Amino acid sequence: MASTLDLIQAAEFLRVSRETMLELADAGELFGAKIGRAWVFLESDLVDYLVAQSRQQTTARRDRRLTPATSGRDPTAVTASAKAAPRRRPLPDFTQPSTKAGLTDTTGKMRATKIGIAAQHP
Repeated sequence: MASTLDLIQAAEFLRVSRETMLELADAGELFGAKIGRAWVFLESDLVDYLVAQSRQQTTARRDRRLTPATSGRDPTAVTASAKAAPRRRPLPDFTQPSTKAGLTDTTGKMRATKIGIAAQHP
């Protein structure tokens, strides 16, 4: 047996407001029956509506993506501002011990630092 929903339940099911649900029902976009003063919707009809909307919107998005823009602009072209700028200075070489930082002596061995850590450099 098919499950039925009232107006508020149907609106929650579709995640729309009560007013939007009334507009869809009044316009005949959704199958529903007004029994007395209350709207009644079949859950299967709401699922069918949701599937149809999903397919229609997905097709429209797919068509927009595949159709080139009418402005004559190439949608895959990268603008000059989006291109990576060259580095102003090279990255430091961390593979060699540095005497600048004061952590190694002239033999390449690590010296003790202020926090008391001493280590040998291989």
